[in-house]
Amino acid sequence: MAFERFVAQRASQVRAKGEDVGSGWSQEALLSGAGWEALGESTRSFRELYGFPATLAWAALQLKDLPPARHVEVWIIGARSGMEGWLAEEGSWDFLIEIFPTSSWKLCLIGPEMREDLRLGARVEVESARLQGHEWIQKDGLCPDLVVCFNSGIGTLSVSITKPWLLTVAALLKLDVPILFTCFGLKERKGEEFLLRGLFKARVLVDFLENPFRQRPGDRPGCYRSLEEESLSAPEGEAELCNAQLWWAQGSQLSAEELDQVALKAPKVLEELTQSYALQVWCGSWYTNEVVKARAI
Repeated sequence: MAFERFVAQRASQVRAKGEDVGSGWSQEALLSGAGWEALGESTRSFRELYGFPATLAWAALQLKDLPPARHVEVWIIGARSGMEGWLAEEGSWDFLIEIFPTSSWKLCLIGPEMREDLRLGARVEVESARLQGHEWIQKDGLCPDLVVCFNSGIGTLSVSITKPWLLTVAALLKLDVPILFTCFGLKERKGEEFLLRGLFKARVLVDFLENPFRQRPGDRPGCYRSLEEESLSAPEGEAELCNAQLWWAQGSQLSAEELDQVALKAPKVLEELTQSYALQVWCGSWYTNEVVKARAI
């Protein structure tokens, strides 16, 4: 697997320097502030294979109450076969064992774009389900230690992207466990603040942080390899990078019944927001045209 190849390569480099093997694979390295370079490898292929696992590991280290030795079950909601599933097949999630050697990990990859039959268990146990998050919660009936929503798109506030997440968000907040949200940049961050904190009243466990292990311009992990260069750039030139911003939530100020009501009413709020924005854009364009005409007279 790719992970074993990189570990072997890293070990060879470390031995050549007379250092202890594995000195670059540690919690201290992740927290050093040096980003990718602290891991002794920063090539594009390395970042594509380990950007998501390194993001989860670094984010987990921001939690004050993560026990040092335990079995950790993580639900990755909105997972896709071409991304989180691909990383599992490449062995990339084994990175977690290197950073947390006293813990065992189980990842449940859950999403309507996941294959059903993914079952792996060499070092990190992985299973999958082709379900939406709230459907999985109803079926499973248990509670994970952590939940992760990588680049969900919730912050786009697009009705077509966000609506399928609403019942899931309500169900996840009811679990009252740490939930990691990541997004592509500052614009989606603002959208998540509006929807998750403003409407769903999610409690902030760890506020927004810039992720030192975000992808870099030009990176194409997993299913993003089929995208054109321009498709990962914002119109104004702000680079949209996988997992650029992240934060942790846990629970909500709202009751379970109130969360359900928000999930049902949110689509109308988003539609009204979209219409209001479209009207502002149209009015702004109309005003600009009128000013140009007036100046031409």
